[in-house]
Amino acid sequence: MRIRDYLRLDREKEAELKTVAVFPRAEAVHGPSRPEEFSPFDRAMIERGALKTRTCPQEDIPYPVSASVCLSYTCTHNCSGCPHGSDRKGGNAFLDADRFEKLLSCLHSLKVEYMDLRGGGEPTTHPEFSRFSKMCAKEGFELSLLTNGTSLDSTTAGLLVEGFSFLIINLDASNDEVYNQIHHAPSPREFQKVLANIERIVSERERRESKLMMGAQMRLCQGNVNFMEQVTRLARDTGVDYIQFRIDQRAPDALLPDQINQVNNLIPELRNEYEPFPVYGEIGSRGTTGGGCSAPLSQLIVNPAGDIYPCPHFAKLPQVACFGNIFALPLEKLCFGAYSKKVVQQLREFDCPVQGCRWRIYGDCSSDATDK
Repeated sequence: MRIRDYLRLDREKEAELKTVAVFPRAEAVHGPSRPEEFSPFDRAMIERGALKTRTCPQEDIPYPVSASVCLSYTCTHNCSGCPHGSDRKGGNAFLDADRFEKLLSCLHSLKVEYMDLRGGGEPTTHPEFSRFSKMCAKEGFELSLLTNGTSLDSTTAGLLVEGFSFLIINLDASNDEVYNQIHHAPSPREFQKVLANIERIVSERERRESKLMMGAQMRLCQGNVNFMEQVTRLARDTGVDYIQFRIDQRAPDALLPDQINQVNNLIPELRNEYEPFPVYGEIGSRGTTGGGCSAPLSQLIVNPAGDIYPCPHFAKLPQVACFGNIFALPLEKLCFGAYSKKVVQQLREFDCPVQGCRWRIYGDCSSDATDK
């Protein structure tokens, strides 16, 4: 694939599609994506996380298996519906470089094996991103990255193909206009930069025979829902390994219930049409959304200040407090003390504010494995 192949746009057709974000009625009825149809990253999180959660003797509080580390609250984009926009208004824009080594030591002590760099802002904006990545790889952490793809220069590409297991790039459109409407990027040509960076990494991965798994993620809203097939074709042509569609529940132009049903109908059709290129949909919960969170606390969320949360969604609820600060408290007190047990209890009492959360499904799978 070359970028110029995607510059010739049918403007009249594009305007027609964007007039009303509604699909034509499907000729056949398809059920929504089955929960077991996980993307490679989701499958890995289950296999390496929920199903391997080791229970700590201190009253059933598990050791975390993975940590989602937010390196930065700074982002080059201002995406519609971004849940972290208010976070970026505060201090601690970057995780302190002097404390990062201590963080790695703490995560080792908690038996964390997998580190996911995402959340809050764009991880690659951290001035020490390259050094941090090398430190993590040297310490033996398995790494994954979620990125908007704009800062993946040749140096970063080399780090990714050599030291990371998973790379997920937000590919929310198939042309500049729709991309800019969603991302509010600083440059009107930002989308072309993302495509060029994907090409660079795909080429570098092939040259080095790397096992890096690359996925594209499309967050669906009214502004881009009619372009699912174009984005699927684009993802396939760029050389990534799969595409996953996620419902952007926080978007100001979020999909209506009927449109979500139509998305679930379309995904199997795209899967069949583009086979063997893998197409995945939103993860659907197998249980009810009430009654608190059923997922085991197999992941910790670390923000740039060092505050620890058990879940990125519950972190937004004022009723649920964080465990504490990883740089200020002893680990035993931070994760296994009386206060942490109170936070765990809160997780079991308050309903999750996000439907289709992958951690609920991980919890279901973990419970199934425990029952067998």
